[in-house]
Amino acid sequence: MVEIFSHWSRGVRLVVETARHGAAGTRAARASEAGAHPPTDPSEAVDLRLRPDLELANLRYRIQKGPFLQVCEAAEDEPDHFHVLVIDEINRGDPARIFGELLYPLEYRGESVDLAAGGQLTVPPNLVIVGTMNSVDRGVALVDYALRRRFAFVRVEPSPEVITAVRSKSRLAPVAAAVLASFNDWIGERLDREHAIGHSVFLNPALALDGPGALERVWALDVRPLLEEYFFGDGDGLADAERQWKSAVAEALAELDARDVDASG
Repeated sequence: MVEIFSHWSRGVRLVVETARHGAAGTRAARASEAGAHPPTDPSEAVDLRLRPDLELANLRYRIQKGPFLQVCEAAEDEPDHFHVLVIDEINRGDPARIFGELLYPLEYRGESVDLAAGGQLTVPPNLVIVGTMNSVDRGVALVDYALRRRFAFVRVEPSPEVITAVRSKSRLAPVAAAVLASFNDWIGERLDREHAIGHSVFLNPALALDGPGALERVWALDVRPLLEEYFFGDGDGLADAERQWKSAVAEALAELDARDVDASG
């Protein structure tokens, strides 16, 4: 990710594609986050909007700036700092409708455009826009081609190494990493790589990776419900997945026990 930022220098527009439940995100000294969902209206994110003034006792309305306008103005005020706007699940809304009149200023940074609701918008070159999307949800809303060519797309695969790094103090971290790698190999052959399980299922700080019971909880609460969607109407496929998961867990635990024996001997 750092290499991408360095390559693009200023005005980065990036979509990060992740596996389901995968961890993806970007943070900087100046960061904002938003979600893109089907009800989102272009004026909600970009334009000026009429909203109730909650600071007053009597019900009154006033014009407010959308979050994108606010981020742009903040970036203009600090031209020597990168400002990062993270749009979570960018493909779950209607991107072409949400971005609408943003298409021009996204491509031509520093040029002002007139907004339909009044006022002008300038997207400064130090504003970095990062969108995330689960690749398996691609069918929810296809990314408009006019918007697609204004973004670079980077795929982020599930990484067992993230588990061993983040959960380094947990005895079963290597087991969890091995299970993820083995099970995703099977998923890739049985379905495709778009349906891989993300490493974040093992990163919940409330989950103590201290025994086989933790892996059983991950299966029951995170993995199985997801696979029930993947194998909807295919009971045999779900049963095969459960057998593969249990086999991967048993093999990884056996390897850990063997290493413990070698270390003690």
